[in-house]
Amino acid sequence: MKNLISIDEFAKIDLRVGTVLQAIFFKEAKIPAYKLQIDFGSLGIKNSSAQLTDKYTSEELIGMKIIAVTNFPIKRIAGFKSECLVLAALNSENYAVLLTPQKEIPNGTFLT
Repeated sequence: MKNLISIDEFAKIDLRVGTVLQAIFFKEAKIPAYKLQIDFGSLGIKNSSAQLTDKYTSEELIGMKIIAVTNFPIKRIAGFKSECLVLAALNSENYAVLLTPQKEIPNGTFLT
């Protein structure tokens, strides 16, 4: 387990629901990844680099609802501007499995 944080620290994290609009193989990345374009409703469309090529095809990702941290600073990866962090968990085979809502929920919905 990592260090304990307070509820106030956790409350600073802006977790939102979004829909993947585009997933393009990121050939410039050192570790295989996709360039994702994600619709967060009222927050707009944001880009993210995601190392998901070993588990998901680009076709599977398009239209998928995801959960992401939307208030991290922009990170430049091989010249690409990554604006959010898509959340995933590693399964027993060390593959990233995306966190997704179980029911339909609008893009941009804030998670509490």
